[in-house]
Amino acid sequence: MAHLEERLKLRPVVYSAIERLKAERHIDDECAYAILRNCAMRRRLPVEQIAAFFLVGSETLSEVG
Repeated sequence: MAHLEERLKLRPVVYSAIERLKAERHIDDECAYAILRNCAMRRRLPVEQIAAFFLVGSETLSEVG
């Protein structure tokens, strides 16, 4: 249960990453989330972690989209 609550707290990070991807790549919400999700699945990391990496600049997501 605590794990799910922590993920819920990190949803604003995911939303911020989606908004940034939308602005940078001129794509819609679904496409932006798909990019984050696919990157997370390939790296076997949570979407929230990939989103945080992207927002701080340590992840470019250049290989996707």
